[in-house]
Amino acid sequence: MVLFCTISGALGSVAGWFLGGMFKKTPDITNKEYVDGVIEYSKNNDIVKKILNASGVENEEDIENIDLVKLLDDKKVRLGDVAEYVEYLIHKNPYLMVKGQNLSLSESFGVKNTQYTYTCWVKHENLFFKENISFSQNAEFAERIYNFDSTNNTSSFILPKPFDNKVEYYRTNQNDGLNVDYTNFSENTRKEKYYINSPEEGIKSFSTTFGLSLFNPFNYDAKEENMLLEEEKYKALEIKNSKTNEDELYEPKLETSDAGYTLSITVDPKAAENYGTYIFTTTRDASAIAKMKEKPTFEKIGLRFYLNKKLEIQSIHIDEFYQVVSSIVGNVPTICSSDLSFIYNKDEISIPNCEEKIDYGTI
Repeated sequence: MVLFCTISGALGSVAGWFLGGMFKKTPDITNKEYVDGVIEYSKNNDIVKKILNASGVENEEDIENIDLVKLLDDKKVRLGDVAEYVEYLIHKNPYLMVKGQNLSLSESFGVKNTQYTYTCWVKHENLFFKENISFSQNAEFAERIYNFDSTNNTSSFILPKPFDNKVEYYRTNQNDGLNVDYTNFSENTRKEKYYINSPEEGIKSFSTTFGLSLFNPFNYDAKEENMLLEEEKYKALEIKNSKTNEDELYEPKLETSDAGYTLSITVDPKAAENYGTYIFTTTRDASAIAKMKEKPTFEKIGLRFYLNKKLEIQSIHIDEFYQVVSSIVGNVPTICSSDLSFIYNKDEISIPNCEEKIDYGTI
């Protein structure tokens, strides 16, 4: 499973530091081979079978009648198992929209940068879409991805046909806050196509290029093997919230709430390897002072899921601390906080064509 939202499936701390001039020509970046594809939900998946067997039920709908906190206390399942199940469960839904907003704060040699990023990921049957819009006093850019012809209208009776093995990618720095116009093509705006699974020699796949998939809204792995441990116990962390400037305490546990559950976890930084690749690509055409020398180094990652009684995600809060490695100024400490909302109602979910903007005012 891949956790927390990206350019491809995305949401998170996109380019949260001093970016400088974003769009100068640089050589391509070579990343590890990454096989991409839609994640099909199956009740035969190992994590689903484990959670259902431990709960003593046959269907996920019956989970709401089980005391999952007691299952954890009785050691019938582990916290990382619940986190993996929570993430995998979203792929059961044919319609899903995830909207997010994050704030990244960084400082180097007295220069401070406040970077705002808005993101939207949509699954509409077999159509997928992702947008990132990021801006600050120093830099701004926007990118949008489709797995179908973006000139088509997804609100029509007959949905567009998805591409067999490629995606459309738009990128622009013609951006005034959230007033992005992807159709205003200029030397600073471009449309590219990437393959999903590198079918031809010399042509990169989207996920191999950017490190993350269009078909998943998460940025890094959250499962038992990637939980942060200390002496074989889940490790608690304090991480500063960039939005409140207060320390958030993450004690890994599942708690009951009025709506259902609150799941808090800390993630081993190694789980953010692919996400770090994506952040690295955001400066691939940046000026010398802004371009990253290597992937950022994650030091702290904390997540808090707000779930209903069926363990469906309603919203997520994320706090991260990492070091950006600049080509000129060295390490740049960065804190980033993200808030994501999940919408499952089909009537509230649509994919804009390339001429339409997204309303982020309700986040």
